Amino acid sequence: MNVNSVKRRAESSQEEGEGRSAVNDGVCVAGRRKRGPNKRVKGSESLNTKPSEHVDHVIMNLPASALEFLDAFRGLIRRRYWKGSLPWIHCYCFIRASETEDYIISVAESALGAKVQNPVFHRVRDVAPNKAMFCLSFRLPEETCSDD
Repeated sequence: MNVNSVKRRAESSQEEGEGRSAVNDGVCVAGRRKRGPNKRVKGSESLNTKPSEHVDHVIMNLPASALEFLDAFRGLIRRRYWKGSLPWIHCYCFIRASETEDYIISVAESALGAKVQNPVFHRVRDVAPNKAMFCLSFRLPEETCSDD
């Protein structure tokens, strides 16, 4: 056993000391984990969003459940803080041979709690003999925005 390995063991046991953590030269040491100076700890920095950033499109790409999550848009946007037009929603969904586009639109409208204006459907692909994947695209209705 050489002197350097004994010295490293002694340093690491001092740093571990009963849940304590130390910061040395910008390197956070917690327990045995050491991070280099260029490594970030997850969640350590806040997001720096600029007020000028704008969302134009929202893609909901889980066709089995995307329609169920449209209710998340109710009251999500405060209209007085939103500049410009509302985003386009692209909601992927499955349509069985027994269902119609009007049925899918009614499901989307009931989830949103608002009427969808000018919906656009496009067929993505067939997934089974009696089932196809479609994308329903529409601009988020004004009625989904909160007024406060």
